[in-house]
Amino acid sequence: MSEMFVVGAEPASPEQGQQYASYYASIATEPLDPPPVTGELPAAHRYALRQDVGDGVVDVLQTPAHLRVVRYDTCFRVPHHLGYSFGADRFELEICLGGRMEIEERRAGRGEVTSGRVSVSPPRETRGVVSFPAGERYRAVSVSGRLRDFASCLGSLAPDEYRGMLNRASRDSDGHYLGAVPRQKKLLDGGREIYHWLSEVCDTPRAPGPGDMLRLEAQVMSALSLLLPENEGLHAECSPRMDEFERAKIRRIPDLLWTLRHDLPTIPQLARRLCMSPKRLGGLHYEEFGTTIIEGHRRRCIDQAADLLDRTDWTVEHIAHECGYVSASNFIYAFRRRRGCTPGTYRSHALHTVRDAAPHP
Repeated sequence: MSEMFVVGAEPASPEQGQQYASYYASIATEPLDPPPVTGELPAAHRYALRQDVGDGVVDVLQTPAHLRVVRYDTCFRVPHHLGYSFGADRFELEICLGGRMEIEERRAGRGEVTSGRVSVSPPRETRGVVSFPAGERYRAVSVSGRLRDFASCLGSLAPDEYRGMLNRASRDSDGHYLGAVPRQKKLLDGGREIYHWLSEVCDTPRAPGPGDMLRLEAQVMSALSLLLPENEGLHAECSPRMDEFERAKIRRIPDLLWTLRHDLPTIPQLARRLCMSPKRLGGLHYEEFGTTIIEGHRRRCIDQAADLLDRTDWTVEHIAHECGYVSASNFIYAFRRRRGCTPGTYRSHALHTVRDAAPHP
């Protein structure tokens, strides 16, 4: 698509509602039933992607407490992009059950939410772009709103108290953004419950009732509790933390591996170089970046290759060598596995996109 929408404004505000309405109108058919004009009842709608855009649906439920629950089951025909700009008062939990969504955020950099992974918004202003690859089905659930509106799902915890616990659990001033969280498998199971429940709600002609809201709040409460370690309330101050000198070493790893990409060190060799044990090195890298060391390096190589395909006329063999692959066939396999198409197809599509976007004389 040549046009990219941007959503922002305060959660549950009329402005944000209009932004989402315009966005859905650009990609999907209108819901069969118009949303209710009152905020006293929950509103659930199904938006089916237009055939020229892709295949699948986006199910959206807005609760009276201003929580927004979204179910994605989409596959776009061409790469799809959506910009966002949110304030620090917005909280969002996204649980990916299949496919891949790429995120590029001004401070966090580039990352992915892939199958079995989670994104939790940091407690600060965020601004960036989410992108969905062409031809890859994305299945996920998202729960968002102002954290203070989650009070009904936090039980005895106050929203500010919960945010403090979440920040301590993340061991990072920005909080979780992408990656692993405590009790990942249980959280994914909870995400599947919300996913199937919202599909059932949007499949039926009746409006959600109080019983539906109680069930949803219980499911969201369970998911929010799983973001915290089981011993958060008992030993929060005793949990080991990454020292700043260790963090500095860990943050060197992506650039160091890129520099050594033609003679990549093993994990033990890298650990010796950074004067750390292999186990601690791997654990701290996962904590900082949400990936293993090797997976993080592979992602960077593919990202660099995609950039070279976009802006150079180098051959696939040249790009494969530049990005550290021993052969073009290995590179093509790795690129297709991560991007869903061959390097040649990716370059061809990028060229067509640029031509289509260029102003006509």
